[in-house]
Amino acid sequence: MAGMRRARKRWRAAVAAVAVAAVLAWLAAPYVASAAFLLDLAALSGRPSAIRRWLPARVTAVATSDLRIPTRAGEIAARLYQPADPTPRTILLVPGVHAGGIEEPRLDALAHRLAGSGARVVSAPVPDLRVYRLVPAATDAIEDCAQWLSARTDLTPSGRIAIFGVSFSGGLAIVAAGRPAIRDRVSAVISMGGHDDLVAVMRYLATGELADGSKRTPHDYPVAVMLRMELPRLVPAAQLAEADRALTMFLDASSAASLAPERAAAMVAASAAAADALPEPARELIGMAVRRDVGALGPRLLPHIEAIGSDPALSPSRSAPPAAPVFLIHGRDDNVIPTAQLTALENDLRARGTRVDAIATAFVSHAEATSEVRLGEALALVRWWKRVWDSLARP
Repeated sequence: MAGMRRARKRWRAAVAAVAVAAVLAWLAAPYVASAAFLLDLAALSGRPSAIRRWLPARVTAVATSDLRIPTRAGEIAARLYQPADPTPRTILLVPGVHAGGIEEPRLDALAHRLAGSGARVVSAPVPDLRVYRLVPAATDAIEDCAQWLSARTDLTPSGRIAIFGVSFSGGLAIVAAGRPAIRDRVSAVISMGGHDDLVAVMRYLATGELADGSKRTPHDYPVAVMLRMELPRLVPAAQLAEADRALTMFLDASSAASLAPERAAAMVAASAAAADALPEPARELIGMAVRRDVGALGPRLLPHIEAIGSDPALSPSRSAPPAAPVFLIHGRDDNVIPTAQLTALENDLRARGTRVDAIATAFVSHAEATSEVRLGEALALVRWWKRVWDSLARP
């Protein structure tokens, strides 16, 4: 009899253990899926994780098709990523200032992975940003794409979408989401490496001075983008076309550097040769950009930053805030859009009533994931992404 009682106790204990394990697994499943997503993002940058293969997170099959989205400035070439088992989530994905279109491998991989988690994703590279122009029309294009996508009941059954903006498109997406035409159609905005005030970012790029007064050398790529925007103010009209051609060649090389380094090196050499053939002052200015001499080039750009960057359409700090929650992620050591912009954006939006969920992390450099993150920070990231993902499913 005593033996039977012990057996029954062991059986009840075993059943209880299985039940507890099942409950823990059920509770942990969303976090496992979030962890798998973040590890897969790191792998997109060539940093696969051995841990990932142990996580039981399924990635659904994804079908793609190309679209043409009508906007006030003409059609935009876009791509739809349709998951085999879609959830209620629909995401408009907008890359930053980069020449690559819908075929750009990292953008394509990010869209695939988002869709593999169950979201319908429309990738829409903005034409002005593809030619290195941060102008109000870029924000208009994001607004128009969001309005079109939210009205497509076959792609957005709820009528509400999330906008995921990368780099400078993060800030522009926040501006667009606050506009009356789409304000009630946006469920959330996700900004990776975005900005609060474009003039403040440009001031850092021109001077290397951070908000706390310390100095840090800015990345040369956005400084060259600033030069292209200011070029009509800096060179005579007769020199503008050839100067712009040489500078665009250099920017195209910078866009291609991580994916085709040999081709990019040849393009840089060609842009240097084209710069050397220019008359002054174009020769000096384009030469500074090609040599990546931001210390010399920045002061030449500084007098014009208000003229090119102060339009309210280019900065969340100067525009109406979104009604939807805003999720911010920013590299802790970003030298394109400094991390102080994360704090400024978070404080600015909260002061005006927008719900903000922000994280600064070593997981991203500027607009690209890495795997250089400590355990505590990794857990915070997993929780942050789960909150993001949950918010996208809310009506």
